Amino acid sequence: MVLRNLILLLFLSPSISYALDNVTFKLDRIEQQGWSLEGVTLSLSDFSEAAQQLKLTVQYLRLPAPYDQIKLFDLQCSDFSWGNDEIHCRKGQVAIQSVLGPLNAVRVSFDIDQHSSQIALNDMAVVGGRLSVFADIKEDHWSLKAKGTGLDIKTIAKLQPDAGSAIQSGTLSFEMKSSGQGGEIGALSLNTAVDRLSAQSEDGRIALENLSLNMNIKAEPRGEEWLWLSQLNLTAGALYFEPLYLALSEQPASVSAAGFWQEAKQQILLDYLLIQQPGMAELRADARISYVNDGAIELAQLFLSTHNLENFSAIYLSPYLTGTAFEGLSLVGQLDADVTVKNQSVEFVRVKSDSLGIDDAKQRFTIKQGHGTFHWTTREEAHLPSWFSWDQLNIYRLPLGPAKLIFEARTNAIELLTKTRFPLLDGYLRIDKFKWLTKEDDEPDFYFEGSVRNVSLAQLSAALDWPPLSGTLSGNIPGVDYKDGKLTVDGELLIRVFDGEVRLKDLAASGFLTDFPQVHAQLEFDQLDLGQLTQTFKTGMIEGRLSGFVRDLYLENWKPVSFYAWLGTPENDDSRRRISQKAVENLTSFGGGATDIVSKTFLQLFETFSYEKLGIGCYLADGVCQVMGVEAAEQGYYIVKGGGLPRIDVMGYNPRIDWNVLLERLQRISATDDVVIE
Repeated sequence: MVLRNLILLLFLSPSISYALDNVTFKLDRIEQQGWSLEGVTLSLSDFSEAAQQLKLTVQYLRLPAPYDQIKLFDLQCSDFSWGNDEIHCRKGQVAIQSVLGPLNAVRVSFDIDQHSSQIALNDMAVVGGRLSVFADIKEDHWSLKAKGTGLDIKTIAKLQPDAGSAIQSGTLSFEMKSSGQGGEIGALSLNTAVDRLSAQSEDGRIALENLSLNMNIKAEPRGEEWLWLSQLNLTAGALYFEPLYLALSEQPASVSAAGFWQEAKQQILLDYLLIQQPGMAELRADARISYVNDGAIELAQLFLSTHNLENFSAIYLSPYLTGTAFEGLSLVGQLDADVTVKNQSVEFVRVKSDSLGIDDAKQRFTIKQGHGTFHWTTREEAHLPSWFSWDQLNIYRLPLGPAKLIFEARTNAIELLTKTRFPLLDGYLRIDKFKWLTKEDDEPDFYFEGSVRNVSLAQLSAALDWPPLSGTLSGNIPGVDYKDGKLTVDGELLIRVFDGEVRLKDLAASGFLTDFPQVHAQLEFDQLDLGQLTQTFKTGMIEGRLSGFVRDLYLENWKPVSFYAWLGTPENDDSRRRISQKAVENLTSFGGGATDIVSKTFLQLFETFSYEKLGIGCYLADGVCQVMGVEAAEQGYYIVKGGGLPRIDVMGYNPRIDWNVLLERLQRISATDDVVIE
């Protein structure tokens, strides 16, 4: 008050005013309400004008707590007043030293009185955008407001060396309000808007692509912890937070969350999380997260519900299936899932499906009207049966009718709990035992036992696009064991077909689930009815019985490499033995031989002929088949040895035939109905 009067006296006295153009006072410091103005210069000018101007220049302006970390210097205030224990700067400029770098010519205003003080930093040009800050102190209470628009997130991130390389692009706008008492924060609210944010963490667990969002956060202390509430609206782009992926191009999503931040325990308690994407899915969760170990999830419960699996699978499952054996799968129907995560690992899963449909673009696997509940757990003491039923199941072209599986799944194993029958082509497939064991970085192991009864060969051949067959297929499937990449069969696989039996023995395979499987086996054929076998084949009709074997069969990538095979008329066969013209011609073509002159004459007169016996054998090695017939002849060998009237002989003369040539002959035989008689 005294200083102000002194200044007025000096400046306004008529006796001396004519000699002065301006007056300047310098002060070391002015302190009031915790403010400190250091290196102060006061000047009064424009005496010749009707209104004089009082200016303030300050080298350093220090603010009271909690704003005492803000460094302000070179303050120029052109609209300044000081008196009655009040200081007002209504129009000023100041320089700021901050983490964003030096800021010059920042617009500033402040007011200080006996009970309160305020400062406003307006429209600062920072990191590609604009920033304004307003601070208010009343007694020992304080509040802070800040508003930013168009701030470049990549530039901001560079201030944090660990995060700078993760941010690629994006802009940020926000409004923040905070208040407290002394050095403590009492409340915090933050509204933000992010546009086209792209980023990826070094470990790949978090990734953002052109993400646009707006978010509201409110937080306040509760004793030694903080309570926070947030609402996030994701409007565009994509977000991946392992293992969660959200695609927002088709449908925006919202995230509501609430919880506690426990600084002493260095953890976050997520009491409530709700992620909603209308028309797509809903995810609810609660969790305990440690922020000491890169946000490790110590415990979490997740609940997923979707009533539109078709859209959900197209957006969220397809990216994970690309490049795997399940690529091309799509789902329809409804699904609910519960997941428990403990110490960063999934401990329990429950999935309930209704009206489930699975389709495969590669036509390997389809399901219609599937229903069931699936349980999976790592808890060894838990025994939680799962079940799944369907109206129709297709594996490749094989249709399996309505059935129900009851099984148990845990850690890395699945085991069938009850025997199950699957209707199959007028018959059925029965599974008595099934176990599946997955292994890290290796092929799975499995064990299987079952049987096949009365499966229609006509329908089976049509489904598999084979040449038409007749009759039914029945047989027992003994223990089939696939372990350490090798498949073996305990005992023999017995198949009753064509009124006879086929036995598969010593079956073994390696690389069964790879692109280069290798198979070893022995085969025995006993009393097959040639009439049933050939009546629908284009090779021609043959009546009689057929027995034989394939020994030491070795396949690579399902193609024969070596074997010793024989098929022919069994000993003591008392059945009717007849062969048609077409069969004679095709056997002659297949064996690379001929019929004798008499036989050619008979071919023109009769449709069928009697025979004593027939047979052909092959020893395959190095791509060449060493051929043998039912009996040696003076020249060559008999493929069919005639008997009775009319009689016909089919001879072979070439004992060595290239395997590929032999296959070509078989293809030509099955591809034509024409019979050429020379």
